[in-house]
Amino acid sequence: GWLARRHMRRAGEAMILAALMLLAALSMPAVAALALRTLETYPPLPPGPIGGAAQAIVLLGAEGAPFAAEYGNETVGPLSLERVRYAAEVYRHSGLPILVSGGVLAPSKRPVGESMRDVLAKEFRTPVLWTEQASRTTAENAALSAAILRPEGVNRVLLVTHAWHMPRAAAAFERAGFVVTAAPTRATAAPDWRMESFLPAAGALQRSYYAMHEWLGLLWYWASSAGKA
Repeated sequence: GWLARRHMRRAGEAMILAALMLLAALSMPAVAALALRTLETYPPLPPGPIGGAAQAIVLLGAEGAPFAAEYGNETVGPLSLERVRYAAEVYRHSGLPILVSGGVLAPSKRPVGESMRDVLAKEFRTPVLWTEQASRTTAENAALSAAILRPEGVNRVLLVTHAWHMPRAAAAFERAGFVVTAAPTRATAAPDWRMESFLPAAGALQRSYYAMHEWLGLLWYWASSAGKA
């Protein structure tokens, strides 16, 4: 917008104003919650025993926490920890073997899959049968998990990730040939309509980022599928 002002003043100013308005809107907790809820199309599993035809649990990593001196090593980040916690719960109610999937997200760092495996074993007393530690994207999570599970005869999985990430994750795993039962965690609460929900907050901007990232990812999946059709 600033560059456009030099040649098209009104158009440039309109672009700047629109960008500021969009930034303000995405910083509002109510808008962020609504954006995430548009993605949360898979219902949570009911609490209690888990039946069905699934043969394994697949847990997808999010981020690591590279500076964790109190643990003596790198560990899982907040989003990964939420997923780990729910995977342990799903394991307790299903008894299915677990595959964790997550690779190195920054140079010289530990694979997220290794960190999730260790947290599950040490802190949640939950065994992990397979560890995939080379993936960097959701599509790679699916492809590399398939390379591990297919030889084991596993093609039906309980997929554990955040509710807002589940549409893209399920699409990737179905593309890889899996029959997916969604096991989403941490669905977004409906926004309340108090004044505070419309005051900008850094946390809301972070949640809006997750929503925009997922919608762009779904658009990319759709475009790439259309190109192959």
